[in-house]
Amino acid sequence: LYFHEDPSLNKQYQQRNVDDDDDENRSEKEEPSDSLDQKSEKIDERPPKQKLPDYFIDMSSTPEKMKEELERVFPGENTDQGYEKFKSREKARYEALMPLLQREWSSLWRSLLDIQAVYALPHIGLFRSLFSVLGDYFLNENIRLCFTFQAKYLGMAPTTCPGTFGLIPFVEHHFGIDYVEGGLRRISEVMADVVQECGGKILLNKPVKKIIVENQSAKGVVLEDGTEERFDKVVVNADFGYAANNLFPEGTLKRWTPQVLDKCGISCGTFTMYLGLDTLYQIPHHNIIFAEEYKKSIDGITIGEFDVSGDFSIYVCNPSIRDTTMAPPGHSALFILVPCTNMRGKVDWSDQNVVDNMRRKTLSIVEKRLSLDNIESHIRCERVVSPYGWKTEYNVYEGAVFNLAHSVGQMLYWRPHNKFEDVQDCYITGGGTHPGSGLPTIYESGRLVAKLLCDEYGITY
Repeated sequence: LYFHEDPSLNKQYQQRNVDDDDDENRSEKEEPSDSLDQKSEKIDERPPKQKLPDYFIDMSSTPEKMKEELERVFPGENTDQGYEKFKSREKARYEALMPLLQREWSSLWRSLLDIQAVYALPHIGLFRSLFSVLGDYFLNENIRLCFTFQAKYLGMAPTTCPGTFGLIPFVEHHFGIDYVEGGLRRISEVMADVVQECGGKILLNKPVKKIIVENQSAKGVVLEDGTEERFDKVVVNADFGYAANNLFPEGTLKRWTPQVLDKCGISCGTFTMYLGLDTLYQIPHHNIIFAEEYKKSIDGITIGEFDVSGDFSIYVCNPSIRDTTMAPPGHSALFILVPCTNMRGKVDWSDQNVVDNMRRKTLSIVEKRLSLDNIESHIRCERVVSPYGWKTEYNVYEGAVFNLAHSVGQMLYWRPHNKFEDVQDCYITGGGTHPGSGLPTIYESGRLVAKLLCDEYGITY
């Protein structure tokens, strides 16, 4: 199964795999968005294009086009009614749940008794999976698969991801997707510019060794070189599991102890390749290759099983097809990500032979499924990061790059609080706190902490 996102490149794939006389009518000119001072480009008005075993389906955020495409690919499946029900119900879920995601949850009863929480109860769907919820709209499992890959944004399988997150595919179908020129790192760089413009100081290459805690209050940090930096408040944006195990003095934490974290559910890991190529492949910006036995593959990861020599799902990002700033002229950057087991799983990712075999198999699948010629011969620079690398080089707890799992018992109040409950004057941002993993929600955690600090100091937010 392939998913393709770039409409300007879809025609060649449609002609190769399906007889579609209307493809040219579906190709649209992309319009730039007005976000990030005109530096953000609208990818298009539709989520990723997808190829199931015998056909493509061109996903669109334009309702009529989406319904036409569903009927073309799945004739006689009553897709019109299913799609309308999906849009209607998930819009209601989105509108009901967004207020809960956009506020902090330090007080359980105050939060639950709030009128917005009461209103949201019928929409939560915690005790059903995303795959099950989509069954309310589409009986055909292949149709459901077209709307479920977003579960990987949370590091979960669609069969275990709470139905609450049906709002994620809705968001993509309703609002579309933006691309930032220069890649997502540009967001961080622009944020850093703003901090410095406002008088903030950023210390680079100064790793934090410990958080200073006195009388159960955070007072600053100790850097690796022994330097102490004292502050009134400390905001921690390190990976939460790593911070809890390594940055707080032993015995400081009462709720989120290492023993508790060992019992917490965590997300899958990823095997990631960053390639610099001396060529530009004519494939779309975004490509998702599904394992032929997708459900078996993804459910195996959930229980810690992964075959590095077998078939697995892969995401391939080819940003240079639209963004010339990503590589020198005539060259390109290629990003490859494979959802896999984390360090708790049965694969020994610390074994370099395993990593080498995984690298070879990944390139082989990408070449075969995307019809690319000899990627290896075009590689001029590369960086490979396995779950072991994420853990040891980037301080990601157990190599679980999407952080704590988003299960029923690890959401909202039951996730580490933005105003950290174990240490006073300490705040937590990132995927390990509320509202959870995924870039928009991670940014939301930062917004929540900023508001909490403003409220404490009487500053209008």
